[in-house]
Amino acid sequence: MLHIKKVLGRKSLLTFSLLYTILLTFLALSERSELPDVLWWEYQDKVAHLLAYVVFGVLWGLTWLFTRKINFWNPYFFVIITASIGYGTIVEVLQQTMTTSRTADFWDVIANTVGVILGVVVAWYSYRKWFAIKM
Repeated sequence: MLHIKKVLGRKSLLTFSLLYTILLTFLALSERSELPDVLWWEYQDKVAHLLAYVVFGVLWGLTWLFTRKINFWNPYFFVIITASIGYGTIVEVLQQTMTTSRTADFWDVIANTVGVILGVVVAWYSYRKWFAIKM
């Protein structure tokens, strides 16, 4: 268990979270390629947003939990979710204003928000369960 804690240490998690945020921003703000869109399912874009932001929520949630002394749930929940929703909303607005092939979508913001909330809950549960930390 000590080895896992070292691998998921503060610096590693922060670096990984920052790299994922940069990757997510780059992918969200890059122009679409000339390849045709493959549409398997009407809502596949929303599911992609949801999953991307679940990972975002888990990474930043674990980063927060490993770098702070957390004695209660509310500040962690409020700070991570508020910051993540703000980030997702700003990225959607930037898609509309900075790119020519992408547009802002209210339902993408909703998918991002739900994904972040799920990710933060998964991070919290994982932190308490796997690392046997009683709060």
